[in-house]
Amino acid sequence: MNLLTRQLVIPLVALALAAGGARSVYGQIEWEYSPYRIKVWLALDSAVELTPALRAEIKRQLETWSESWHGAVWTLEADDAPAELATDLVLDPALVDVPRIEQIDAEVFRADKLMLAAVAVERDGYRLHVQELDCRTRVWGSSSEYETPHVEAIAPLLFDGVEQAFVPLARVEKTIGRSATLRLRAGGLIFGQSPAQVAGDAVFRPVIRRNDRQISLKPEFSELVPWTLLQTTSRDGSLLECDILSGVRSALTGRSGRRTEKLALAAKPTHESTRLVIASKEETPRPLPGYEVLVRGVDFAAVERIFKRHCASCHGLTERGAGLRLDTYDGVLNGGDGGPVIDPGRSRTSRLMKRLVDPDPKLRMPKDAPPLSNTDIELIRTWIDQRALQESEPQLLGISDFDGAVEIQPGDKPVRIVYVKHGAQPLAKLPIMPGLEPELTINLPDDGVRLDAEAAVITMQRSFMDAVTRQQLLALQIRKHIEKRRFDDAQKLLDQLRTLKTRNDFTTQLEFRRRDFEADDTRTKSRIDLLFGDARAMFNQHLDPRLVEQLSQELTRARGGRR
Repeated sequence: MNLLTRQLVIPLVALALAAGGARSVYGQIEWEYSPYRIKVWLALDSAVELTPALRAEIKRQLETWSESWHGAVWTLEADDAPAELATDLVLDPALVDVPRIEQIDAEVFRADKLMLAAVAVERDGYRLHVQELDCRTRVWGSSSEYETPHVEAIAPLLFDGVEQAFVPLARVEKTIGRSATLRLRAGGLIFGQSPAQVAGDAVFRPVIRRNDRQISLKPEFSELVPWTLLQTTSRDGSLLECDILSGVRSALTGRSGRRTEKLALAAKPTHESTRLVIASKEETPRPLPGYEVLVRGVDFAAVERIFKRHCASCHGLTERGAGLRLDTYDGVLNGGDGGPVIDPGRSRTSRLMKRLVDPDPKLRMPKDAPPLSNTDIELIRTWIDQRALQESEPQLLGISDFDGAVEIQPGDKPVRIVYVKHGAQPLAKLPIMPGLEPELTINLPDDGVRLDAEAAVITMQRSFMDAVTRQQLLALQIRKHIEKRRFDDAQKLLDQLRTLKTRNDFTTQLEFRRRDFEADDTRTKSRIDLLFGDARAMFNQHLDPRLVEQLSQELTRARGGRR
């Protein structure tokens, strides 16, 4: 810990201890006010010019630059990569994995970050590779690649690679519903520009780590929470408020503690887009072509949380400044004493947006409070530009090709919520940050059986509704003939009515067709059951089986009791 860090931390520790709770205080102080411990493993190719003296100079420069530029936030130590890994690091960094590192040097995981830095000799110069491994989560970060013909450029490029590959870490302090609070690692030490700094709209990937009873360096279990991202909405010092965007149920539920840690790594896209592959949920997955991938815009529910958090005290249920209420959809649309405050589809002409971004603090809203974050303002702006709907309309991004793939391009927000649909049935809701991974695969039950069942049910429903229409039309004509005492004509139509399929006929056919659509997957089976159940309920509401007998009795009475 350098002198500046000591000067910052010691008074904070004393102040926090005076407030009580020594154990939790030390844990928070260590997390928030101690610098990241970064270990760099350097591996150089075999070449005459890559001398031991150059190796020593590169390590010295990495440590010196780190201390000079990021000393309050980083403590960096550069060393030679273990001999067992050095050759593979130069040849192909993908050959080095976490189990090998744990086997060779488990003590390295006492650091926060392990940076693998390799220099390979190429025909026209040198190829440099830097990749981060977060030691606490065991998750690999992004990598940085460089090429240079100059040996003297190796050290500065490697240091730039360390800065670029570094991924900030946070701890999940609490979760309430769809919101989470994060505490940024070394957040109390970050001032100005720093690789550990995060933007106001930063996105995090949550990680669950489970420790053994000894809380050893090696966790029993550690993995990224699938299909879940945390979108930052506001920041207060080291604390970040985030929305939980997840395609799975009960993401981040359960308690945190020494045995179970909930952590989060900042997401840094390094690719132009993400290829979403839709495959079957089988032992040997197959690509599923023809599946629709859609994206929805901003719903009112997203901006409602902003209004309730920042605006409801003055424009809510009890206080309605200028006659304006912003905590309900109707209230926003109705506006206030001065008329509408939003112009759906046109954020530039909306009075609400003008007040939110007004440079004059006396006119800017919220009144007597800090301005909304850029993330919140852009979300409200996007909602208005998308016609300010209570529920946004889905837009088609693409249809999976023969490889089951759809390319997900970046949108107006870092995270896109995409929906996978087949026929009329939505199958999955997925948060995707385009460019974070080159490819993602979602395994879904083969929905072909359900789609065939849906088509069969629709055909039977159409046939049924045709029978209902013909029945009602014939009944109307029969009663008109009876009224005009054209009994023979009425009898002919009554005979036609008896030839129509009955409710029992349709129900029997429905039960017979259900046997043609069996599925092993329980979710697919339940969806098919629901399709046929809805059709059965529809059949039971129409085609009154007593209608023929009622009309026959009406005709008999009109004839004077003669058939």
